[in-house]
Amino acid sequence: MSNNEMKYNSTSLLQAQINHWGKKRDIENLIFFTKLSDDFHLKLEQNHSYNIVLMGDFFSALTALLEKKIIIKNIYVLSNAVKEVIEHFFDSSSLSIIVINRYELFPSKECLYESPKRIIFSGRLSQSKNFELAYLTVWHLIQNYYQDCKFIILGQADNAKGIAQAEDWTKDLIANTKLKDDQFLLYERDDVYLNGFNNFRFNKNQVEVMSHLDSTQWLEYLDPKHDILINLSAYYMDDFGVSVAQAQAIGMKCILSPIGGHLDATETEPIFVPTQYIKPTSWFNCPYSKRFERDCGLQISRYIKNILETKMCNSFSFSKSNLPKEIKTPQELYQFDFKELSSDKGLVFSDTQQGRSFFKKYYHLWMPIRAQKKALILSSYEVFYWFSMQDILPEAESLWFEKLAPTYDIDRIAIHEQTDPKKYIKELLSYDIIIITKLTLRIAILIRNIRKFKKDINFIVYTHEIPSLLGAPYKYLDLEETFQENDLFITSSQADNSLHQMTFSNSKSLIIPYKVLNQQVKTSYKPKPDFIYAGRISEQKNLHTLIFAIFFLKKNFNFENVSLEIYGKEDHFGNPNMGKTSSSYLAYLLELIESLDLTENIAIYNFISPDDLKEIYTKKQKIFISFSLHHDENFGIAPFDALSLGTFSILSNWGGYQYQNTLFSDGVELIPVQSSTHGPFICPTQAAQKIAAILNLPRLKVQNHAKALKKNILSSIFFDGNLSLNALTQTQISKSLNKQYERFKPHSGAHYGKVFTGFDDPIFLEICNQYGMKDQMLDFNQTSMILAPWVHIRPDIISIHDPYLGNLTIKRDQQEDRQFSVYSPNNKEVIVSEFEAKTLWQMGRLYAK
Repeated sequence: MSNNEMKYNSTSLLQAQINHWGKKRDIENLIFFTKLSDDFHLKLEQNHSYNIVLMGDFFSALTALLEKKIIIKNIYVLSNAVKEVIEHFFDSSSLSIIVINRYELFPSKECLYESPKRIIFSGRLSQSKNFELAYLTVWHLIQNYYQDCKFIILGQADNAKGIAQAEDWTKDLIANTKLKDDQFLLYERDDVYLNGFNNFRFNKNQVEVMSHLDSTQWLEYLDPKHDILINLSAYYMDDFGVSVAQAQAIGMKCILSPIGGHLDATETEPIFVPTQYIKPTSWFNCPYSKRFERDCGLQISRYIKNILETKMCNSFSFSKSNLPKEIKTPQELYQFDFKELSSDKGLVFSDTQQGRSFFKKYYHLWMPIRAQKKALILSSYEVFYWFSMQDILPEAESLWFEKLAPTYDIDRIAIHEQTDPKKYIKELLSYDIIIITKLTLRIAILIRNIRKFKKDINFIVYTHEIPSLLGAPYKYLDLEETFQENDLFITSSQADNSLHQMTFSNSKSLIIPYKVLNQQVKTSYKPKPDFIYAGRISEQKNLHTLIFAIFFLKKNFNFENVSLEIYGKEDHFGNPNMGKTSSSYLAYLLELIESLDLTENIAIYNFISPDDLKEIYTKKQKIFISFSLHHDENFGIAPFDALSLGTFSILSNWGGYQYQNTLFSDGVELIPVQSSTHGPFICPTQAAQKIAAILNLPRLKVQNHAKALKKNILSSIFFDGNLSLNALTQTQISKSLNKQYERFKPHSGAHYGKVFTGFDDPIFLEICNQYGMKDQMLDFNQTSMILAPWVHIRPDIISIHDPYLGNLTIKRDQQEDRQFSVYSPNNKEVIVSEFEAKTLWQMGRLYAK
């Protein structure tokens, strides 16, 4: 049976019940309109009056009837929500609108529910029906609470965008026990944002698809005592819900979205899901992410479980909307509010200010909002060239959704390159809180204008790289005068929080890690000299020093079998905030490995998937290692992922890496970062010595601190939005850097461009001090000193080609008599003067063996 036939059966069943209802009341010649393609209105005579039944796409059908000036005796509709929408947008003074009581069509029975054994979805498997949200909700219910329950899917996929890319995906669902990504790429660019439903797979004995049943046969398979129907549709044409009516007619419990026709389905103790967890199925060019749906599914499952276990009835009374009426003529509706009215698509909202305004008002009537306050999560696709952002932004959205959902109605908008932010400004003024997960130029335009019109709105801003630049990006984004004391800034580590406080003297900030743990981590294993690095292949990550430390570990501490696997992709970013362009860093690393005779010990691989990395972390018991000196290393997604899977980590004592030592009580060892006359450095010989000591431990332990758990992080979030509206005050050091940045700003490109004068910039060095840089640990040693491989001594000059700190030249001192022997990595003796040796030592390019 085709999907269209199933849809027709459901409609014809409802029409038959209405005809029977009409005959009992002596109402004859009922004319049904289910969609605009029902062209009966073309055959109706203008001098006759008719009894019209509006079903489905009632809005466009009524628009067409009024445009043709058909005389309507009575309009029969299937829910109070339909009547309210009509009365709001149409001149109803001359219309007689009668709501047919759903329980006169399908009388309900007393609820017979005892305990859950099966959860039933019946209807079109469609984006418009929120099938994905129902799927996720049931998955959480079965996995977390009702393991013996089964998910029964009664229906077929329709042809809506993103559904049923495969010819018969229902068979695929049973065969592979999961929904494939290409079948659920619901929104534009969502394939970039997150990868489908891979982590939400049912076992074969937990799911069954029965797509062959028609709209009456499915009732034969139901057990009202142990079956629950779930319907979370947010569709703007769901004016009745035949499957819901049929289920209630046999005394079956239902889990329902509070929309349209469902609002009248108050008998048999339904569970109405809070409105803030149900979102409209389209939002123009600003899509909801799958992560948002996943969070909603989790929250709905918890809500349902509490209702079922307490045996509460949560039937609500929904009050009429207090929106002022906005009556329009059919011509106005055609012109402003519809993208098109066609026989194929019916009512489609246009992506214009009028269309979006109409859409929101329509849904305000169609799906009453219970939460008194409104929050918006504002994200961006524009920053996904940073791979870590594909983790960070969804995590931030998820955390705030869970924190605010009980008391706020939450929306999410994702801005991308094609978005014109100005067209959303007016609409966003209705929110009480806006959570900005990442500042971009387009988002800056939005919030700058919002603040002009609404001073008391509260911004919650994720700062990311901005503290490590002491607020210079605020100048780049033209936000210097936008923020106030009532705004809250989210930093990702103690180091970043300190830098934020160095930027503003009167700002409120809160440390929230980019990622959180849902459960305890506790592992222990015997150390082996097997190391792994995963992340960007970039000068900022200081991989050349790490390789040199591995060289000393092998040479000085006899770890001949030491192994380092590097996974990542070269980013070619260079160091834009220093004005340093990218070198061919990957090629340099390969040459360095060969020159140090480490080709048997170190291998560099391309980027691999998170699932492949997870397998390495969980099965191979390696040690994660990173010597990053990136001045924006404000958290450390890669080491956190490794630690969360029980992998011991050796990290530079730098920025957000220090915070990992706070989140994990065991499992992190920090390598000192030392100061030099040209910025921070890690001494490879001292690092090798510390690594050797770690490898000689009897066992490596990894255990998280309680503060890393999500439940504790959620409880620590406190936001007082009633603070002063005074503007923030920049500190003197921040003003100085902004003034300096002003000179470079005309030449700025990606990543804000040049900010510092160089690695010896006093402001940069002060930032490094906050990030963990300390004075050199050892005094100048006159014997057994080794040069960095990137130092080249020639008769007249000493040239330094440091991939991270850049190129420097020192003119040789020909006058000094006192000389020293230093050694290259291959143990070749080189004669230098005392002054030259001390200079190289102070620059962090000469090390004690």
